[in-house]
Amino acid sequence: MLVASPLTIVTKILRILLDLGTTEDPTWTYLDSQHKHVMDKLNNVYNTTCKNIEGWCPVFRSVAVI
Repeated sequence: MLVASPLTIVTKILRILLDLGTTEDPTWTYLDSQHKHVMDKLNNVYNTTCKNIEGWCPVFRSVAVI
């Protein structure tokens, strides 16, 4: 079984977006979506880590700047 490479998948997504005939640039639409997804994941990890640190290090609450 062949597994598609990430580049192949992105290429297919961009071709589909181009076929939709939108007025916006499909590449930027895709990249904006990916950026938002990655930032959401990073924020989730950051917030979870801060809560875990606060749980075992009460001093962290007084020095953390968010």
